[in-house]
Amino acid sequence: MKAAWLQRRGRPRALIFFAGWGMDEAPFRRLAADRWDVMVYYDFRRMDQVPCLAEVEAYPELALAAWSLGCAAANRLAQERRWTLSRALAINGTIVPEDDQAGIPARWITATMERLTEGGWEKFVRRMCSDARSHTAFRAAPSGRDLHGAVEELKALRHLPPPAACVFGAAVVSKLDRVILPENQRRCWERYGVPIHPIDGPHYLFHLWTSWEEVLACNG
Repeated sequence: MKAAWLQRRGRPRALIFFAGWGMDEAPFRRLAADRWDVMVYYDFRRMDQVPCLAEVEAYPELALAAWSLGCAAANRLAQERRWTLSRALAINGTIVPEDDQAGIPARWITATMERLTEGGWEKFVRRMCSDARSHTAFRAAPSGRDLHGAVEELKALRHLPPPAACVFGAAVVSKLDRVILPENQRRCWERYGVPIHPIDGPHYLFHLWTSWEEVLACNG
């Protein structure tokens, strides 16, 4: 994994955010944080290499938010580290990355990997940001990841086994998600007994919020 502090001002609480596949910290820097120091994790090729754990786990209060395929990575690490979380919110993701009913169908993942270097990334961005506001927001601060690394990351993520338990207390599901189908997300969260909060928007919906406090408010 890789890590970057989005906010670090000596607050007594830390929000740990897991970004989605192919992302780095850039698309999320615009979000403010008044009450939280915010650490983002991304690039899940090596799930056994997690930087800055001691720094993050030293905070008296931890909260978790994860987006897209980052939900699966976050669930796994939170269980391994036995984090005590004041809240944990999943956003447009599932904890079973490759699954025809509760994740992304295998044929979709295979097609994405095969076509990524032939204009496939741009096609993915259009699916991810399927309305004008979302697309403009992402293009203002796009991920700078290389395509080879993204392919390797997707290989690692697709084979994560289904977890025995779930750490999330709530899940936001976009009605217009074209990356992870809303009905698949709902099936995943219903399987694990996680309350669902539907929202109007595409897969990338961070343009709807101005702060991490607003994001976490979706947790109730």
